[in-house]
Amino acid sequence: MTQAEACKVLGISRSASPSRMEQAYQEKHRERRLKHILGNPLADRQKARTDLAKLAIAKQALQISSTAKSYPGRPIPKKTTRAKPTKARPKRARQTRARPKRARPATVNYSQKPQTLADAWEQFLQLSPFPEQVTMILLVSTFLIVLIGLLATC
Repeated sequence: MTQAEACKVLGISRSASPSRMEQAYQEKHRERRLKHILGNPLADRQKARTDLAKLAIAKQALQISSTAKSYPGRPIPKKTTRAKPTKARPKRARQTRARPKRARPATVNYSQKPQTLADAWEQFLQLSPFPEQVTMILLVSTFLIVLIGLLATC
């Protein structure tokens, strides 16, 4: 695409400043992006997609031509990106703490009521994230706090 065609796509004159070119591109791009939203009809979205592609090509053409103006009589230098060579560092072994593996509790059938107190206790222990001894201490301490609170209000 030539500079004249790119300016025609953006709707600006060929003598427009680079900032005006960028502003025109942003305005056109914003309009087309709003038409590209999923709620719009398919035909409008497809037209917006082709318009966005034309705008991208026009912007690229204008950037190339503005680079050519800054280098009159000389070829346009190619932009190359070279990655800096990096030293290969030896990877350190990751130090991790050995954590005790907890046994995964068996699946609990919530629709079935426990038949005995022992079944209810087993189901309660399976739901608890703590070991059995900690769960027992928490349960007893909660019971004592509630009992002391009830006795204090009497």
